[in-house]
Amino acid sequence: MITPYFPKEAYTQAKAYQAAHSMPVFTWAMEPEEKTDCDNCGGGGIVYLRLAERGPFSTPATTRQPSTYFDGDGQFGKGWYVVKETMGFTCPKCKGIRK
Repeated sequence: MITPYFPKEAYTQAKAYQAAHSMPVFTWAMEPEEKTDCDNCGGGGIVYLRLAERGPFSTPATTRQPSTYFDGDGQFGKGWYVVKETMGFTCPKCKGIRK
């Protein structure tokens, strides 16, 4: 699996969210199903950021909101994080054009 790259707007919003909330921002990568699919977005035309709201926890904290697991990076701890919001951006590689 690849880690997608994002448009400048996404990086700006991710940095601002992290600074304001002291919570991590995760990417949500999709694997291409076909060889002709974009290898950045998986062919969907959209790349995703997931904004963490709470965490880390040793198990998923709620069934009402999505959670994601993170191995930690020195800045944010290892464990499960509750996702506040998933943001989609047009893929900068294929420009959202599906083939």
